[in-house]
Amino acid sequence: IIADEVHHYGTDASKKMLEKAYIRRLGLTASLERNDDGVDKVIKTYFNDVVFNYDYSEAIDDRVIAPFKILFVSVEMNEHEQAEYSRLTNRIVKLREYLEIKYPNILFHSSGTYSQKINRLPYMDEEVQLYKRSTYSRGQMVVNMRSKLSIVKCFSDVIKRANGAFVFTQMTEINKEVTRILQH
Repeated sequence: IIADEVHHYGTDASKKMLEKAYIRRLGLTASLERNDDGVDKVIKTYFNDVVFNYDYSEAIDDRVIAPFKILFVSVEMNEHEQAEYSRLTNRIVKLREYLEIKYPNILFHSSGTYSQKINRLPYMDEEVQLYKRSTYSRGQMVVNMRSKLSIVKCFSDVIKRANGAFVFTQMTEINKEVTRILQH
């Protein structure tokens, strides 16, 4: 079996698809990372350990990756977005404080990133679910900020003239808008 983007296979549902019958197994990914323990519990258990690792700095040194420049531009939130962002942040802070009191052994005395620790908390706990929904909602809010499109408009001439420009968007709808702006 050859599994591309193997970092996606780290769930219990994916584990059921990974048949034991395959004696030759190869998992491929550019980012063997997850926000849970799926890499160790599922992926490495099934595919065994990493056999080859080619890290980013090596690829740059070997000139396998083309040189590039990244431009980070901050975007201001409108009044409604700022109010919603603040509301969600306040909720997240309160829930985090509550969860740290309720589950100190997991959140303070175990290894892993904070997201990995949150994913170890009981799934059916309402506050855990509300914390996850709130952090997801806040992230989606930032991803979908419409004001980002004004930045694309400001830089559209530069982007059009660039030799190989790449504009990253996470959402299909925003991508369509960016494409429309750049085509005009």
